[in-house]
Amino acid sequence: MNIIKKEKVLCPLCFEEHEVSDVIVRDNQIYKEVNVTFDAIYHYCSIMDDYFEDEDLLAQNDEAMKKAYFMLNQQN
Repeated sequence: MNIIKKEKVLCPLCFEEHEVSDVIVRDNQIYKEVNVTFDAIYHYCSIMDDYFEDEDLLAQNDEAMKKAYFMLNQQN
């Protein structure tokens, strides 16, 4: 988990205002029956010790996963 940004916000996980980190995490998803590994960005709540994503990160992570999938298919 690499921290790329920290910001004080109202956290939707614990419902407290505190510093939430944006982190890069190695993630795995199944896409078209293929296990795809890629770098995803999530918000991290240290109080709940959990990750979450908003609509923008969801779209960004979906694009990163599909890009990794197509790179995998080019190699095969």
